[in-house]
Amino acid sequence: MDAMETKKLFKLFSIFAAISAITIGGGYAMIPVIREYVVKRYAIVSDDEFLGAVARAQSIPGAIAVNLSLILGSNIAGVSGAIAALIGVAVPPFTIMVLVGILFGNIVNIPLFSGFLRGVRATITAVLVYLSYQLILNKLKRKKVLISLFVITLLVLILKLPLFWTVLVTTVVVYMIQGDKND
Repeated sequence: MDAMETKKLFKLFSIFAAISAITIGGGYAMIPVIREYVVKRYAIVSDDEFLGAVARAQSIPGAIAVNLSLILGSNIAGVSGAIAALIGVAVPPFTIMVLVGILFGNIVNIPLFSGFLRGVRATITAVLVYLSYQLILNKLKRKKVLISLFVITLLVLILKLPLFWTVLVTTVVVYMIQGDKND
């Protein structure tokens, strides 16, 4: 590998690392930033090539930033370019997660912080219980839903219905009830 190719690979790595580091949240928010760097600022690819790469990146499963870095890196410098761009896009979030893990491991035993976490856990539990209660109350106001729920529960317990039949019967009953909005 000559010095020119090494420089190109390092440039790809540093561009994608910088983009990954500054676009908190990633995803589709990264597309205009990537375009700004590779099309406008450094003119590594044309606008048409970039749009084609975005279309291909969207058509395959996976994170858009990872897909786009692989496609653009490959278009610019082959397999080595794809690897350099991929490592560049992956290093910042990986580093952040490692640092958060280290920091969390160090502060989790501090009494004030562990008390805070217990409070958060209790609060989240209370909110979920309240939400469940509200949803159940809302559904129990409808007599048909209450009766159907009771009958389906009895059928499942008495007949020991398999999960498939339970889901099927419940779906049919809910559809029939929802079709008739009058209680």
